[in-house]
Amino acid sequence: MRLGELIVCKHSSLNPGGCGTSSFCRYCGAANAILESQKGKFKVDECRITAVTTQGEEALDLRAWASPITMNGEQFTFMVLVNIAEEKKKLFLERIFLHDIMNTAVALRGFSQLLDTESRNDEKLANEFLSRISFLSERIIDEINAHRQLVAAENNDLVPETKKINSKFFLGDLYATYNRPDMLENRKLVTDWASHEIEFESDPTLLGRVVGNMIKNGIEASMPGETITIGCRSENQKITFWVHNSTYMPENIRL
Repeated sequence: MRLGELIVCKHSSLNPGGCGTSSFCRYCGAANAILESQKGKFKVDECRITAVTTQGEEALDLRAWASPITMNGEQFTFMVLVNIAEEKKKLFLERIFLHDIMNTAVALRGFSQLLDTESRNDEKLANEFLSRISFLSERIIDEINAHRQLVAAENNDLVPETKKINSKFFLGDLYATYNRPDMLENRKLVTDWASHEIEFESDPTLLGRVVGNMIKNGIEASMPGETITIGCRSENQKITFWVHNSTYMPENIRL
């Protein structure tokens, strides 16, 4: 059996040729390490594999060492796989948290300096800067709380608080949060006028984190002048929230 077939990678059965023949396999670190070892080279790479188990799908983060070895005149690949999920999770959480909170803190410092130097004799300008400082302070607190929730979720300690939500009001709150010049930086955020208005139940804070991150991703992936659209639709007793922007993931990231 090939590696993907042995650990039941969900892409290993897409094509008749099996593991290593799908478009996803082009970017599999384990497969590429094996190919390099077959050329007589030692190779270390990382791979993400979605394995199919009796409990469902499991996402594996692995580091693969592949080394050529000869036994009784026959060539083999000696491979070691190590689970690096905790390492990747730690780096991911730190990158998200530190990136978001640093951006907000830098903006907060900037407006504090402007308040001190630019608005001493301009009450209207001073009030505007104070409003921005208050908003940014709330954002820092929100980012810290978001990080706490994410850590709690990773540790299986998070208890959702379900409430009734109106989809139109929910989208309106998100729009008001992100439709700010300091967030958009010359991009445009709009709400799809055809979005459905539905009453449903969920945890508004957690749902807001998810859709809010989708909006931030759309903003970051867009160029100045481009439009990010948010909306929701109801189908088959479910509600779907979506965010659209004009760019798309590069093939190697998507696969």
